[in-house]
Amino acid sequence: VIQWTLSVTRSKAVADFVNWAAKTFKFVDKVRVARSDRIFVVPERIAQHSEMEYAVPFDRCLDALREVRKLIIEEEILTNHIVEIRGVQKDNFLISNEYGQNMCHLSLCWYNAVGDDLQRYFAAVEQRLVPLGGRPHWGKWTYLHTDDFAQMYPEWATFQKMRDRFDPKRVFANDWTQQVFGR
Repeated sequence: VIQWTLSVTRSKAVADFVNWAAKTFKFVDKVRVARSDRIFVVPERIAQHSEMEYAVPFDRCLDALREVRKLIIEEEILTNHIVEIRGVQKDNFLISNEYGQNMCHLSLCWYNAVGDDLQRYFAAVEQRLVPLGGRPHWGKWTYLHTDDFAQMYPEWATFQKMRDRFDPKRVFANDWTQQVFGR
């Protein structure tokens, strides 16, 4: 069972979209739309998981959902968790997922994740969502590196200049920040 949940349901249009998408795909047997604290509560004892989250331009959300579904079916990936979607309004923060455009976030989790299935699933999702204008969540699973991000964010060079100015010795750097921001 794949269940689509929505974290922000203040907009009837967004809620209607989620319901429409679920019915259109016909791969859910139950659709519930409500505030996330009322609909998706995971007991702490089973909350150990790996997670990838991608933001795609809002007008590409349906394409992204179709790609994830197609991947799961074609590759016979037995996921063990729902795909959550939520809409986020555009902003003007230099390396925000929502810089300059409204985005739809797809959050993909895998409980007690280890091994090849997780790697294959997340890598394949990323390969399908990046061409749709997808941007990964900064704090979650990604295989991308600095050069990839430089192409995704219009203000990447401005951000790098600020980084050089405020942390020239890379006091706040670690392996992960070097992977995504460079040295």
